[in-house]
Amino acid sequence: MAMSRDMKERIWVTKFDDGSLKEFYSDFMNMEHDPSVQIIPIVVTSYGGSLDNLNAMRDIIKSSEKPVSVTAIGKAMSAGLALLVSGTKGLRFVAPGTSLMLHEASSGAMGKVEEIVSYTKHLDELNKLFIKNMAEDMGRTESWLRKEISKRNNADWFMTAEEAVEIGLADAIGVPRTYTSPPQQVIAVDVKEKKALRRKKA
Repeated sequence: MAMSRDMKERIWVTKFDDGSLKEFYSDFMNMEHDPSVQIIPIVVTSYGGSLDNLNAMRDIIKSSEKPVSVTAIGKAMSAGLALLVSGTKGLRFVAPGTSLMLHEASSGAMGKVEEIVSYTKHLDELNKLFIKNMAEDMGRTESWLRKEISKRNNADWFMTAEEAVEIGLADAIGVPRTYTSPPQQVIAVDVKEKKALRRKKA
């Protein structure tokens, strides 16, 4: 299964296909209407997938009346990274060894010329929405994000957990053990503290 609610009440996201979206919606609504759940915790470990399904998951998260914590472990690439940053600010975590990657929408569309032209227009609109949402969730401008992607020749942008925190994709490095607000018992590394320690050692 691409996603599941485990014994510790976490929603796991590994894919962005139609089946995964259906399970995500079901699990999320169960937690949304469960009075014992104060913060909805999501764990993402994914290479990415459908932008349409990513947008649907983001819409579900943003419509929630409860805070939503998202933790990236293992890998959070493309749609996976976008899902991480869509969580509630202050509750977005990334495990230190996670592989993170951002890139614009891409496609290997084939078919009739008219079909390719039509799909290309659709993909362009999806990409504009992807950039808009990412920038908004990061607390950045669309022009800033486009400039950063352009600086890398529009290639896959790989980054460390520290870099993800620095640019606003996550709030802390670590894996939360509980989900209270503010979060307690978090195995996390504060980026500023780490830099200060390095300066002292130097």
